[in-house]
Amino acid sequence: MEKFFKSVMDKGKLDAIVRTITAKGLFEHKNDIPKYEACCVSQCEEKKIEEELSKRYDHVHIAKKENSKVFVCAYSKLFKHKESDDIFLYFLGCLYSEKDVTHISGPDYFRKCVNEFFYKKYKFCLNTIDYISCMPNEGRACKGKICFPKAETEYIEEADVFIELDTPESLVSLLSARNIRKLLELVTDKDFYLCVNSFKIAGIIKTSKCVSSVIRFNKFGEWVWSMNEEPILSAKGGFYLLPPPISEIDCKIDKIQKVFPCIDKALIKTIICNKYPNGALVMIASKDDIETEVKRLKECNRCIPISISKSSETEKLLLNFSKIDGAIFIDTETQIHAIGAILDGEGTAEEKSKISRGARYNSAKTYIANRTDGNPFCAIVISEDGMIDVFSE
Repeated sequence: MEKFFKSVMDKGKLDAIVRTITAKGLFEHKNDIPKYEACCVSQCEEKKIEEELSKRYDHVHIAKKENSKVFVCAYSKLFKHKESDDIFLYFLGCLYSEKDVTHISGPDYFRKCVNEFFYKKYKFCLNTIDYISCMPNEGRACKGKICFPKAETEYIEEADVFIELDTPESLVSLLSARNIRKLLELVTDKDFYLCVNSFKIAGIIKTSKCVSSVIRFNKFGEWVWSMNEEPILSAKGGFYLLPPPISEIDCKIDKIQKVFPCIDKALIKTIICNKYPNGALVMIASKDDIETEVKRLKECNRCIPISISKSSETEKLLLNFSKIDGAIFIDTETQIHAIGAILDGEGTAEEKSKISRGARYNSAKTYIANRTDGNPFCAIVISEDGMIDVFSE
């Protein structure tokens, strides 16, 4: 970083921030710690650093300060659920705002930030959850579930059963944790939840539908906060832990599945994980859209249309077809329709090319940017060095 940018932050503070970001206590396993770079620059350098870091990292976080300084942290792994990202970014923002971080304990400070984040969202203190998780009931560890609605009537209106509890507001306080612990014995079955809303236990609900925000108690001193059944945060051995960040490949797969929800995940993985000696460019769309586009390119003499009877050798075919220049057109049902395609499209000021990335990357980016028919298309660019980029309309 120093060869690109002149740091305007005290080096001791920057080093302390970096150490805190990568503290083992934030992640359950050492390998889960994101690869990162962090620096502090002036606002005039912000665009330059953002562009430079975005070439090497999946996520770039920028926290601005009033005195024209900008703290930038880039990391290479994204979490599967946005809420985990929000927690991590909130933690970074709090960390940067501290005047002196040289003596901050990473895990303890992270715990403090998560408590603030959760309280702002649900008006409930996670310290109470910690206390409850350590309380046995007749020798049994807590196994119940607490759900946190965003609105007063969320979950309740659509619940199969709602049991209202007439309780004082103070019941949710740390002093009344034992009362909450007793009630959790009633919600150990799969579809039962203790519903907490703004300092008060609203009642017990039974619902077969997915409950968006839930804390599940597992063992003594252990619990997991989930959103839509995806783990957001867990507590174990006195530490608050973020879930393992998803790999780069899973991140790309998720991006493609957002465009084509019904596409086979195995197909995407086959395309991305194939070992292409010279790289590859693969275009994905629905069968009808691919056929229409291949027909257009054929009339311009810009592709080689092919027809293959159903085959389970998609991986080998893609590897073989990537040996010639041009894009491979494949539909969401794994049928390959064209090879050697020359992508067209006019460069624009809004979609500037990156000369450093080569023809394959830039032609895919321009092609997607120029599509105007509204039909979803994805371009997967696999470079010779293994770098993977996904562009979608």
